[in-house]
Amino acid sequence: MPTGTRPEHVPSAYLHGLVNYQRGKYGAAEDAMRMVISRVPDDPGPRRVLVATLIKAGRLGEATQVVDSALSRL
Repeated sequence: MPTGTRPEHVPSAYLHGLVNYQRGKYGAAEDAMRMVISRVPDDPGPRRVLVATLIKAGRLGEATQVVDSALSRL
């Protein structure tokens, strides 16, 4: 997270993750989305970004696990 950003502020963390995803900084995007998911587990948006991030990073198995986990919550 950038200096001065409160990691517990979920909207900021979500935007931080989106920006890093768009910049190709998949590690930072993943970290931000996992934090957001831990705070708001029922919001599908962060999971969608996390799956896209993992796919872009070539981690298809992990992306599948995230999808399976989300589906099991239904």
